Amino acid sequence: MPFSDYDEFMFIFNGHFSNSVPSIPYNRGMKFGETVFTSFLLRNGKVIGLESHKNRLKKSLKLLYPELEIPSNTFEFLKKLPQIGVYKVRVNFFADLYKNLVLSLVELAELENHFFNKNENLKVITKIHHLETNLNLSKLKYTNYALTNLMSENNNDVLKMNEKKEVFELSTSNILFLKNEKFILPKGNYLKGIGLDYFIEFVGSDHVHERRVQYSEIKEMNGALSLNAVRFLREILSIDNIDMKNNNLFSLREKFKDFLIKKEKNIC
Repeated sequence: MPFSDYDEFMFIFNGHFSNSVPSIPYNRGMKFGETVFTSFLLRNGKVIGLESHKNRLKKSLKLLYPELEIPSNTFEFLKKLPQIGVYKVRVNFFADLYKNLVLSLVELAELENHFFNKNENLKVITKIHHLETNLNLSKLKYTNYALTNLMSENNNDVLKMNEKKEVFELSTSNILFLKNEKFILPKGNYLKGIGLDYFIEFVGSDHVHERRVQYSEIKEMNGALSLNAVRFLREILSIDNIDMKNNNLFSLREKFKDFLIKKEKNIC
């Protein structure tokens, strides 16, 4: 079972806190990679879109294990977490070997540099991704980070494409292209993330066009963005060394940040 790419400072296994990797009984997550999860940003004790994350976890677990339920006290740990600072939180669910009960593992990592205080840029490479057919992964937040093995110091993420060379998502995020002042969301077998939902709400759905995007079109784009619920918005500098230009995106980024801060202030 893969852990996050950050230096974890805390784990919570079935409600028990630990500063080191806990001892976990052999389970279907370890044996078969059957793990559903969600990742979100905890900033000064608040989570933007928490209910959306909870609902997605419940739906994902039901698709994987229709007979199991997420324990009702799963998110009680949020009350015990630091109320000052910025953290990545990843909540994982997996079953014991006999599918009798749900096990939970929460990973927490402090983020010193984040969207709210630093502009992050990405370099991306592409890779053909052979989609699994036994699960509808476009509806399931499912552990499958095989493509992140291609990351290095010079490449921060991997853009997936199918055998027809149609691109559809990054290995950790959704991607939006910018062309002629319109955002293009690649159509395909991708998981629509919560960070993307907020960005579409921010710019307006009439400014986002979902369609098939061929790899050959990338060089014609005026910019590209990575969107997820932890880092929210990051500008993509290049894809396979193709310069993504990203003209005038700084102003957009700052306005989106203000939009999210207003959302955050409305959280009780």
